[in-house]
Amino acid sequence: MEQEGLVRHWEKIYRIQKNDFRAKSLEVIILKDLGKQNEILDLGCGTCGLTLSLLENGFNVTSVDSSDEMLEMGKEILARNGLPHDRVFKSDIESFSKSNRGKFDRVICLDVIEHLENDAAALAQINVLLKDDGVLILSVPAHPDLYGPKDVELGHFRRYSKKDLLKKMRDSGFDVLTVRYWNFSGAVVTWLMKKIFNKRVGEDFRYRERSIQTTLLKHFFLVVENNVRPPFGMTLFVTARRSH
Repeated sequence: MEQEGLVRHWEKIYRIQKNDFRAKSLEVIILKDLGKQNEILDLGCGTCGLTLSLLENGFNVTSVDSSDEMLEMGKEILARNGLPHDRVFKSDIESFSKSNRGKFDRVICLDVIEHLENDAAALAQINVLLKDDGVLILSVPAHPDLYGPKDVELGHFRRYSKKDLLKKMRDSGFDVLTVRYWNFSGAVVTWLMKKIFNKRVGEDFRYRERSIQTTLLKHFFLVVENNVRPPFGMTLFVTARRSH
């Protein structure tokens, strides 16, 4: 699928990266599960927002993406914040897995495999990157029935049901440790707009540098979304250990 819509999306996020309520809320969840000695791979790092946070918190991180445009923005962000970008690489998952087998304690792969036609093959290649007992931290868009124009624009091949995602992970050599839905408020709004009003949910508010709306959303996500386990949500968030 074309990546133009995805690049345009991240060009907007790039300008407000440190204040993006969605990314910053997910980072809080992720940072709780990492050890300082872990060798971490930010796979599909995009514009390096997560990489920036990991480096600022003292983690050892390697970052990989296949997009020249997003890596250029990512390296600029790291340099602007006085951080090195010598471990930021351009590569696809297949090529990178061949030369980095068993290297990482943690692979973080946020909103990536939905962009790949063969997601099962990608999961198997991610498995190869992990050390024995290494852990994958994965997020994907949830609920196939919510697939719509925004997914097409961002280059998503699919949204996932929990059953389908967990089967693919187990078939790819993972033991699932935890699974949860996240962003239930977004799922409610999207379902109402799609099913009742036949309209698309706009995201212009997310791209603003700072506003009352984004400030309230940031607090809502940190206090509510991150601390409840609803039966639905826009995102599936999974941790899984590499099987022996």
